[in-house]
Amino acid sequence: MSLIFRRKLSDLCLSMLVFLVITSVFALYYGLIGSTVRMLLVGTILFAVFTAALLLHRFLRDKRRIRIIFLILLLLSTVALSVKQLAGGSEIDRLSLRSSYTQRLNSYLGVRYSWGGETRLGIDCSGLARTALVDAMLAQGWYEGNARTIWPVAWRLWWRDTSASGMLNESYGYTRRIGHADELSEPGSIRMDQGMSLQAGDLAVTDGGAHVMIYKGDGRWIEANPDDGRVVENSAAKSSRAYFSMPVTILRWWML
Repeated sequence: MSLIFRRKLSDLCLSMLVFLVITSVFALYYGLIGSTVRMLLVGTILFAVFTAALLLHRFLRDKRRIRIIFLILLLLSTVALSVKQLAGGSEIDRLSLRSSYTQRLNSYLGVRYSWGGETRLGIDCSGLARTALVDAMLAQGWYEGNARTIWPVAWRLWWRDTSASGMLNESYGYTRRIGHADELSEPGSIRMDQGMSLQAGDLAVTDGGAHVMIYKGDGRWIEANPDDGRVVENSAAKSSRAYFSMPVTILRWWML
């Protein structure tokens, strides 16, 4: 009886997992990112782990217990090695992170614009600024074994949906104001705070917080532009593009 129950339970969980995965993919594709979808994604991952455990138990139910013990020990050893690798607590390498951030931004060029989106299936202006930074921090945390870039910084940056307006208002302390410009198309109108200079990775948020662009260097900016319908990169100097002609506040991520 218990064997039949476990089999039905694992089949039910597998069906529910398929439904959750399809729902998550649908939400990501159509850019339906928000607190509810974030909870759905985390819940799907946790449920997948639970379902995998059930299926593994079902698969090994007729095997000797020593094999299960061996698998558990192997899993614990893998987890221990991963924890050891990520246990470092050194300061964030800002120069390396800024370079990685720029590379991640480049990888989103051409991705379609989708309001509220945060993936390569569709992304908006604030989603581009945040998601590329999360990607860069995760990469640095993994390859350099620095847990500070993964937890709590990268996780919280992903979990907290910081909009362009939130960046402008320095929500959660993730950004800080370092300058202002009447219009980016006139480089002479850019006024940086004392001791500051414009660097790759800096943000330009339009007054009112409707849109954000990220500086690439050499006068070029990357953005998920709703008018273009995709992620584009352009030079600001003498440009007639709408957002380059608006007053902006220049901000910098605190980790950069």
